[in-house]
Formats: sequence, C-alpha cells, structure tokens
Amino acid sequence: MKETVLQQNRLRTGWVKTPEELASYFEEEYQEMLDATAEVLIGADPLTLIQELADVYILYVQLEEMQIETEEQIDKTLSVLFLCDEMGIDIDEAVALKTLRNTIKYPVDLLRQEDKTKEEMIKECKSLYSAMGGDRAFYEYVTNMYE
Repeated sequence: MKETVLQQNRLRTGWVKTPEELASYFEEEYQEMLDATAEVLIGADPLTLIQELADVYILYVQLEEMQIETEEQIDKTLSVLFLCDEMGIDIDEAVALKTLRNTIKYPVDLLRQEDKTKEEMIKECKSLYSAMGGDRAFYEYVTNMYE
C-alpha cells in the first residue's frame, strides 16, 4: 500500500514538495477527519470520514518517506488507525480506493500539459471529474462492483 501511495506521488510532479507544505496539509486533513468523525457520530454518511482517514494516512506515508514525521504526527496517525479498527474500516482498502479515485480524478496526462499552470490543470481535472458525477458516482460504482 505504501508503495502505491509513493508511486502516485512521484507521478504528480510539481505538487507538494516542501516539508512545511506536507506538514500543513497533514494538519488540515487531520482536522477534516475530526470534523467528519463528529458528523458520523450524529448520523452522517461515513463515506467522507473514510476518505479523510485515507487522506491523513496517505500524507503520513509521505512524511515518513521524507523522514520528517514528528511524534505528534505519529500519534495522530496511530489514532487514525485505532479509529479505523474501532469502526471496522480497513485502512488498506480505504487508501486503495482513495488512490484509485485520485488516479481517475487527476489523470497524469492532463496534469502534464505544458501550456497550463498547475492550478489550471487541477481545476480542469476537478471540472471533468465533477461532470462525471464526482465522488458519489465513483463510490457508488465501486460499491456496486462488490455487491
């Protein structure tokens, strides 16, 4: 699983590179995961929580690969793994789905257009993905495949 995450990141040249950016994204995703956890506790669909759990873990893998993870990030990642265990969520499966979703949402060919900025390319990818039905359509399709 870690190699899949790292391979996907290598293909996305020009994306987050600095340790500070990664640490900031990690903290943002961790907060989003906490918010999604609270929503699930009051009855919301767990899909967003599963995505946020995967995001935190994916960012931790990147921090670990760069050998810049802090004790606090390690503790937060352990809490993610504990929450997954308590909720019966397979983190490997969540990460696999998230990386598949990211591969579809952000195709490497579209992200390597030399006549556009990174922001323009990402906006174009998001627009195309949204036109295809977005996350809801993707996860419904995947769920139906396993039924």
